[in-house]
Amino acid sequence: MRSLTRAGKVLTAEKLLIFSAVFCFCILYYQGDKRAGWVTPTTLYSYDLSMAFKSAAQGVKVSTYLPQTSARQQIISESVDAPHMDLFRTYSIAGQLGVWQGEGQADSIHYQAKIKTTPVKYNLLPDSEVERNLDENYSDYLQETAAIAVNHPEIDALWQEIKPKNANNLQQSLQAVYDYTSELETLPFKGTTSSLTALRLGAASCNGKSRLFVSLVRGLGIPARLVGGVVLNEVKKRTSHQWVEVFVQGYWIPFDPTNGYFAELPGHYLELYRGDQSLFKHTANIQFDYQFSSAENRVAPGLYFNSYEQGSNTINLAKLFKPFHLSEQTIAIFLLFPLCALITTFFRNLVGVQTFGVFVPMLVAITCTYSGLLSGLLGVLLVVLVAYASLIVLEKARLLVISRLAATMTIITIFVLLVFYFLPGRHAINTGAFALFPVVIISFIAEKLTQLSSERDWQGLLSRSAGTLVVIAVCYAFLQSIYLQSIFTLYPEALLIVLALQIGIGRWNGIRLSELIRFNRLLKKDQAVIGINERNREIVYRLNNAKDLLLAADKLKTKQLLAQHNIAVPGTVFSCQSHSQVDQLDAVLAQHDEFVIKPNCGSQGNGIVVITAREGETFISAGGKCWTVRMIKDHVSDIISGSFSQHGEQDIAYIEPLIKQDNRLQTLASGGLADIRVIVANKVVIAAMLRLPTAKSQGKANLHQGAIGASVCLETGKLTHASLQGKSLIHHPDTGVVLAGFAVPYWPEILEMSRACAHAMPLGYLGVDICIDQQLGPQVLEVNGRPGLEIQNVQQKSLTREHFYPLVEPV
Repeated sequence: MRSLTRAGKVLTAEKLLIFSAVFCFCILYYQGDKRAGWVTPTTLYSYDLSMAFKSAAQGVKVSTYLPQTSARQQIISESVDAPHMDLFRTYSIAGQLGVWQGEGQADSIHYQAKIKTTPVKYNLLPDSEVERNLDENYSDYLQETAAIAVNHPEIDALWQEIKPKNANNLQQSLQAVYDYTSELETLPFKGTTSSLTALRLGAASCNGKSRLFVSLVRGLGIPARLVGGVVLNEVKKRTSHQWVEVFVQGYWIPFDPTNGYFAELPGHYLELYRGDQSLFKHTANIQFDYQFSSAENRVAPGLYFNSYEQGSNTINLAKLFKPFHLSEQTIAIFLLFPLCALITTFFRNLVGVQTFGVFVPMLVAITCTYSGLLSGLLGVLLVVLVAYASLIVLEKARLLVISRLAATMTIITIFVLLVFYFLPGRHAINTGAFALFPVVIISFIAEKLTQLSSERDWQGLLSRSAGTLVVIAVCYAFLQSIYLQSIFTLYPEALLIVLALQIGIGRWNGIRLSELIRFNRLLKKDQAVIGINERNREIVYRLNNAKDLLLAADKLKTKQLLAQHNIAVPGTVFSCQSHSQVDQLDAVLAQHDEFVIKPNCGSQGNGIVVITAREGETFISAGGKCWTVRMIKDHVSDIISGSFSQHGEQDIAYIEPLIKQDNRLQTLASGGLADIRVIVANKVVIAAMLRLPTAKSQGKANLHQGAIGASVCLETGKLTHASLQGKSLIHHPDTGVVLAGFAVPYWPEILEMSRACAHAMPLGYLGVDICIDQQLGPQVLEVNGRPGLEIQNVQQKSLTREHFYPLVEPV
């Protein structure tokens, strides 16, 4: 009942978190919360103006019109980079004029702005007439200039030609002017064109068309003016644009005869100045050049809180980051961190996806947000390949693991610097952004790749790679979601829901989706399979405490404890706890021809070297590899450095005498040392299997690497069923010996030894690994506090829950 009661408390905690989130939302909504209106994505334009020129000893002066906030556009943020120059701003009815002055080395100006624009469209009243009595304030917009002729015979003649039947009708008159000027041939801008020149040529750029439009409209007594700016169409260019505004019915109404806009203006038009102005002025003879560029971005409005009139009661987490001057993208990433952690938890605990590291995919996805998913993944792959190649080369040099990883990080740094030097700016940014942030992560991935490839675990390499890519892609999609950025910026209570889901997933005892495939045969038989989640939460965490698990992970302490309880374990020839002891190996190795080197806190057989023979000063391993004394010392140093430690911390290397396998097992599997895995729960043996090495497993008794798993009958000690990576076997593939019916030697002793381990070790659930020596009989190799679940497939039967839950009453 305890587990059920505890589960009930957990459910209450999860419900409480969700209830708190809903309660917060309801209270704020009742108080007039307007956040919902800021969740919908909005469009922002980035506007870049780059100016370059030759520095001059006498000084340089450059001026241009800069965007400013108006009724249809809002400057969200701006930045200026102008080394060795000072910026002065002046404001007039024409616009905001930026004037830079500098001396000596001044040679460039870079202006950037984020701008929110609003498209406008006016409906002219069809029956309205041209106004004749206007305020004197608008008289300047009726005047003739050198470039804009008004009272000229040719302008008058043109109007007589194109005027509508009712020349007093405002809408018809403007339509006639618009139709004529828009139908003129459009020429590329190569300099300013007067209205008369445009009329005479019958063709003009936006400047000439707009001036002719103004000439005709002013001739009708209607105020009109030129407007200059940039069309934000996401291309790099050197041309600005001009259109017209006409004062009608109390409003300045836009017209663009060049691009076909009548009484309207789209959102991608950026206004810089009003009137017949020159966009640039500068000191003569400085080889002045410039370029516009722009980009359209869909963004979360809440991140740009300065652009919205939000009440004092409005919650916006982005405001908290204002003192730190972080970019909106960085703020969004930080706020979505918990959600990405939830996604990672979902894929690992519910789906069962294996990745390179727990949160490595999430961090790589965050990096990709700065460069784009495809270019980011390609860049990561490139850098990982560089790191992988570096590790292979450095490993051949027999460098210690920490030095090897440190050198790999340095090589990655050098590679990134070369990218910055040789690639054009944007490509360098894309390649460098993902490399600078996760250098340590990339080194870790490369190290794991090296380990898997050295073990020839290609299936594991492929599955981890695929899983990592999937989680990266999903995290990236969530990070890029504008709706999610808005929700987590404006609704802090959403974090409570994320926390509730994280706790809920952490409490989930059901099998993972991947285990539906792994235990497919058992599930078809309607067997209640125990999955990893249930094993961890309801078996390992409940029956084994953290202190005892650490004891089981320490093989030397485990051996010492078992020996104190008169349980047979292999002896220890030598243990090496520090690098200062490595040189003592010379004397030890001189006295032994056969031995095994092991890491004290290793797992899955990693770091174990089995020496079976000696030829002079060279040792031969079980796989046929030649080892010199120097190579053995380097390997021991790697173990001490933590290369094979479960926790990555400094470890102890120790040497055991080589176990000579019992002849009966040697006949069954001669390619390596077989072992018996016995599962004990609450001091009762509940399952056992014999693990037989094969040529495919390279002599290792590791099921995932190709060893055979054979179920052992607990009563008789005979093999009942054998399988190799999910396929049933009758004969051993290497020796041809029939497996079913084989009697495991010393079976009663093995059962008693397993029960003795359960009494000696304070673990309620453990796996005892036993091998059989020719002369010494059964020997306990190690005790595992988290034995795996593949034994269910091997014995074609799920583990019995009654052994784990003796205190739970049936419901």
